[in-house]
Amino acid sequence: MAKKILVVDDSLTVRKFIERTLMQQPDGYQVTMAHDAAQGLSLATSSQPDLILLDFVLPDMRGDAVCNELLQNRKTARIPVILMSSNADDIKKMRSQYPNAVNAVSKPFTPELLSATVAYVFKNMPTRQSPAATAAVAAARASVVRPATSHIAFRAHTGFFSITDALRTIEKDRLNGALRVFMGKIPIEAYAQEGRIALVTNRDPKLYLQDSTFEVSFSKTNVWAACEKGQRDSGCPLFILMVERGLFTKQMMIPMVEIHGHRLFSRLWTAGQVNFEFEEMTTLPSYVSAMGTPEIMDNWILKTTRYVGHECAQAMHLGDPTGTPGFTRFGYEDIHRVKLNHEEHVFASLVNGTNTLPDISREMGISMEMSIQILFRFLCLEIMEYWPSSILAASAVA
Repeated sequence: MAKKILVVDDSLTVRKFIERTLMQQPDGYQVTMAHDAAQGLSLATSSQPDLILLDFVLPDMRGDAVCNELLQNRKTARIPVILMSSNADDIKKMRSQYPNAVNAVSKPFTPELLSATVAYVFKNMPTRQSPAATAAVAAARASVVRPATSHIAFRAHTGFFSITDALRTIEKDRLNGALRVFMGKIPIEAYAQEGRIALVTNRDPKLYLQDSTFEVSFSKTNVWAACEKGQRDSGCPLFILMVERGLFTKQMMIPMVEIHGHRLFSRLWTAGQVNFEFEEMTTLPSYVSAMGTPEIMDNWILKTTRYVGHECAQAMHLGDPTGTPGFTRFGYEDIHRVKLNHEEHVFASLVNGTNTLPDISREMGISMEMSIQILFRFLCLEIMEYWPSSILAASAVA
């Protein structure tokens, strides 16, 4: 039996776009439309949809009030809601307060993102995991040796809370501790000192050095084996262990740890949806203090995204990359706080809401692949958004 979806949005263009997107899916969704909160609440009670797509800003009621009304009604309390908003703060506040708000999409969204989010909610609610996934994360957590003076400050899934949001929360609250992201069997650990990332590591030396150009003449010696074992046991990057053994100078070690940390963390930007947690610590591991003064979070994020290559196109679900980038609500202000390189600065200066990605690429004299990579960095920073040409064409027709 086809799943029933209720769409509540005051924009006729958005409603038509969502209806067209969902009706084309092979699952055969039944779509009902509402133009305001009153009509949406009435239809939710009478038609009992399996899912509600809810705009946060409606002419007669805000999204949080709608979610509250749904919860108060016994007939609608269990209906899952996907929020739609151009304001990330709206989404975060809503999802922390209302259990029926199970997922969210930021406007503007692509047909692929909308379809994937709806399918994800129906197939596997973000608050639930398969037994295999639960066991894998539990095993990874069990392998972490936690100090006695620590506690888990927050734990989430990127379906609810992005990695960027987590990093900015760490900076805003000036937290000390470790952000652990469970991408595989062994988590990637980013240690924060006074709200800024000082060091990234994990307990798999081979993964830590993967794609690295670093070579060492004694890589098959007992000394090298001891350094690898040290990283597996403690998480301390082997470059720091090499300094302790007199094989490296501190001046050589610091940039090596920074580069490999950035490269290691960069894998997370294209990893898809993953679990993560932040362990707040009274005392950080001694090796964290070996690094210099950490930089502001957005600059650190940007440096990690520069290690993401052609794989970003698939992660973005661009399809035909002929759409138009634009600044988010506060993006134009935020971008002036970030240290951009020359290409990023020129790219940002050409984003005006009308220049398409191919336009910008031609104006800069760079390949489309490079343009996509630069756009990806700004998307990770949540400074820019991207409107695919298919959405713009559909809006024009409407």
